[in-house]
Amino acid sequence: MNKIISRDDLEKAFRESEDRFRDLVENSVEGILIHRNFKPLFVNRAFAQIFGFDSPEQVMALDSVLELAAPHLQAMAAGNAGAKVHGDEAPADSEYEGLRKDGSTVWLDNRVRDISWQRAPAILSTVADITERKQAEEALRTANDSLEQRARACIGELESKLAEREKTEEMLRAGEDRFKDFAESVSDWFWEMDENLRFSYMSPSVERIIGVAPEWHYGKTREDLLGDDYDRDVWEQHLQSLKARRPFRDFTYFRVGEGVESRWLSTSGKPVFDAGGTFIGYRGSGQDVTELKQREIAQRDSDERFRAITEASPVPLIITRRSDGTTRLVATTKFPIRDSRGQITGVGTINTDVTDRKQTEAQLRQAQKMEAVGQLTGGVAPEVLEHAFEPFFTTKGVGEGSGL
Repeated sequence: MNKIISRDDLEKAFRESEDRFRDLVENSVEGILIHRNFKPLFVNRAFAQIFGFDSPEQVMALDSVLELAAPHLQAMAAGNAGAKVHGDEAPADSEYEGLRKDGSTVWLDNRVRDISWQRAPAILSTVADITERKQAEEALRTANDSLEQRARACIGELESKLAEREKTEEMLRAGEDRFKDFAESVSDWFWEMDENLRFSYMSPSVERIIGVAPEWHYGKTREDLLGDDYDRDVWEQHLQSLKARRPFRDFTYFRVGEGVESRWLSTSGKPVFDAGGTFIGYRGSGQDVTELKQREIAQRDSDERFRAITEASPVPLIITRRSDGTTRLVATTKFPIRDSRGQITGVGTINTDVTDRKQTEAQLRQAQKMEAVGQLTGGVAPEVLEHAFEPFFTTKGVGEGSGL
């Protein structure tokens, strides 16, 4: 009797222990999964909640818990399980990316143990959600990477600025030398005006090109360079552009002055403003175009002389005989032939057949004469008048009678 009571007590104690274990597992904050060949055998509520299921029963209904691993990890998980079945070494603890019911991902800390479940081998998997920790680690790693990148960028920028500064200083020195060389050798010169539109700078090349020292221009305005003979309308437009602070290009004028040679000059310029937008003057360049203007004037005079000659000369008419024996009336027009400098080197000729036009003109004049005669002989019948003047308006061969 005592032996039977002891067995009952033992069974009671076992059931109480099992209930305590089940309560512990069911109320655990960690997810607990028991599976055999990935078929779930037991799932606690925490495991279901981690993966976004409403109840453990929904997880138990899965054919395979591999569905809860990210697709790129499923093959690896299957390989690790197979290794454990065959007694090979496989990682017991790992961190992996799980796949929730709604398709989102969750980072898990997974600990795997071999157990016996219902008198058969099984796998116990205990998981904890470490998503927040992973996100914090990723944020920290990103921040560190960003900080390192910024530090490297700052160092690189400083090094680049130092190198660029040295290069800029070298380029400035070289640029100054080049500018001086260009300014002394080019066919143009450079100038500056102050805010009162008075010349404040002229490059040294101006003296070589037009024979006037740079200092001669200082303090002078554009008007000071004018003589008595200038186009007032053109200059008025130019001066208005200067007062309006507008850029200008290729303004050509005839410069005269006391003690200097009169020359044709062309200039271009643009207004200059300081950082605050205040007008501080003009900068530009100029060139001597005297030779070009002289050629233009000579060509214009030559054209006018030729035009006067050709307009005063009547257009000559030439009678030519063709190979078929007929004769044609040809008008001859002449035009000038120029070389590459625009100078007239010869005269060209254009011949135009005007036979038909002249015949039409003759017929028109004859019709006009007939009309005039008809007005003078108003009482004569038209059929009589038509033949009355045939002897005078017929064309016959030599010796065949009279005609016009």
